[in-house]
Parts: sequence; C-alpha cells; structure tokens
Amino acid sequence: MGKFWAVESLKVEPTKVNPRLKQGAPKDIVCQVADEEKSDLIIMGSRGLGKLQAILENSVSQYVFQLTSHPMLLVKDDVYVKKVRTVMVAIDPSEEGKNSLKLGISLVNQIPTKQLILSHVRKDVSGKSSQDYTSDGEKDPVLAEAAAEAKKLGIKYRCVAASGKPGP
Repeated sequence: MGKFWAVESLKVEPTKVNPRLKQGAPKDIVCQVADEEKSDLIIMGSRGLGKLQAILENSVSQYVFQLTSHPMLLVKDDVYVKKVRTVMVAIDPSEEGKNSLKLGISLVNQIPTKQLILSHVRKDVSGKSSQDYTSDGEKDPVLAEAAAEAKKLGIKYRCVAASGKPGP
C-alpha cells in the first residue's frame, strides 16, 4: 500500500480526500486539523473507557470531545458495524441542534431503510427524569418541528421526549 493507505483501503475517491500527515500530540492535532478544514464531523475510535478512566488514562477522544466545537462521532473499539439501520439525533432549540438534525437527515438519506430517532431531553436540575417513547413525543415543540421535516422528506421517524440529565 502507498503512503496514504487509509484512503486506498476505504476505496474513497482520492480527489475527494485531503490526507494530512502531521506530527504532534494527537489530541491537539485532531482539534487543529478539524478547525483548519472546517470539518462537518469528526469520527474517532474509542476504547469505551468510563469517564473517569478515560480522563485518568489521557484518552485522546475524551480530550477532543471536551475541546472541539465540531460534531463528533465515537466508534468503540471491537465493535464492527455491519449495517447502519437507524440514526439517532439529539436535538435542542439551538442552532447546533438544528445543524445536528440536518446532518442526521443527510446520514439517514444514505441508508436504504431511512429510520431516524429524534430525541429531545429537557434539563431538569431536580434530578427527576421521565421519558415518553410514544408518538406523543411529537407534542414536544422541538421534536414537532424536526418530525415535520422528516415527514416532509419521507423519512420514517420515532420521537423520544424526556426530562432529566441530558448527558446520561
């Protein structure tokens, strides 16, 4: 294989790729290149460590996740994805939330089954949590707007409205 074996092994059109070979700390270089390229999405591997263990072991993906302003997709090691069937998008009323929906729709449009899960978690500082996995999730105004967009594009979707701590 040649100098940029990843491009060759992924069978990507070489003219559509801008391979970079840089030296330095990976955690800094990934953020730097993502900013330089104005990346729409950072995809990184992850060993699947817990939060504390990832911090203690200087996890590159954890560091990048904390510092980047770009959307990020983590793929756990030892997980082989045979076929993507569903895309889940966590949405909030922000501009970033709307951009996440656009990216999710773009990804799901490349899947023959076109299934989208739309999720909105309202932050509840009291620690109480609730979930609504029914179609009534569309009563959530944030999800209603996203569902209307999916419906307009002929994408099958399901809504999940919840309250509590958004991270977990």
